[in-house]
Amino acid sequence: MSQSSTGIQMPTRSAQTARKSYARTPTILDLPRLTEVQLRSFEWFKGEGLSELFSEISPIVSFNKNLELHFGDFYFGEVLRLARDLRGARNCRERLAYLFDSAGAGNWMGRHFFSGGMMPSRDLLPLAAAPLVLEQQWSWNGTHYGRTAGAWLAQLDARAGEALDVLAQAYGAAAAPRWLGRWRIFLMACEELFTYSDGMEWGVAHYRWKNSDRAVDAWS
Repeated sequence: MSQSSTGIQMPTRSAQTARKSYARTPTILDLPRLTEVQLRSFEWFKGEGLSELFSEISPIVSFNKNLELHFGDFYFGEVLRLARDLRGARNCRERLAYLFDSAGAGNWMGRHFFSGGMMPSRDLLPLAAAPLVLEQQWSWNGTHYGRTAGAWLAQLDARAGEALDVLAQAYGAAAAPRWLGRWRIFLMACEELFTYSDGMEWGVAHYRWKNSDRAVDAWS
């Protein structure tokens, strides 16, 4: 300590402070490949990122609690391939789409026949078709599919012995009769549902998509 002319004691430096310089670092770090970082980030976003986002906002429930919008499984793929995957004899709901839910002890159809996925409405696919363009759309009354389900049931009853052999290979001999009964109930339910309200509640829709100069058919 030292004393000034005014009588105030002042601190003094007893040693010089050591200084470090990083201007001459011998090792130079490589710059990261920024495109690779972005690609890894996008891969994470396609999987975990979107899954976390959808789990936070799903389901979206209407104000009156009558409707729910669920964000289920998703994947990235070519739109034309998606349209080809939708091809086949698939049915649709006339107005409102809904998920195939397997929850609940009494939901035997959802648990044994529809373990996931969605029953689309007639206008759902055209709303989510971009960049495809809907070129033409046909709709069939549900009574036609109801008659088809009834014909399947008649064939199943007529060839029950053969059906039991096939079901025994899949589920075992002991469970085969139970599965035969489940298939009979399933076909009866389809026949009744698709003919309900004169076939105006459930039906079959056919779409023809256009992308550039290529066209893709899809059933729903």
